[in-house]
Amino acid sequence: MDRLCHGVRKAWSILRSPALADRFEETQFWTDKMVANDRILRSGVRNIMNPGWHAAGSSRMGPASDPMAVVDQEGRVHGTENLRVVDASVFPSMPSVPTNLTTIMLAERIAGSAK
Repeated sequence: MDRLCHGVRKAWSILRSPALADRFEETQFWTDKMVANDRILRSGVRNIMNPGWHAAGSSRMGPASDPMAVVDQEGRVHGTENLRVVDASVFPSMPSVPTNLTTIMLAERIAGSAK
């Protein structure tokens, strides 16, 4: 539980950092107060986080000219230096095979082309 709470707080600090905070209108569920409160955070981690849900398609891949695209074909986040997204969020739709295997393949391909 301590590791999961630490991970949520670390991810939250990255999302709320000056480099990223202005890019989000809102976040789903979490707030600064919730993340700061140990009791509420533990309850959220225990009751809301679920390893069985595999999100896909939330960070559209496409050219910078597409206002809905978040990353380019190499996973580079538009308008941000040295940040890539290489996970199932860049998939255009839910794959018909396990998302973890497809994500591994995507990561291997992008890592190979980034050299």
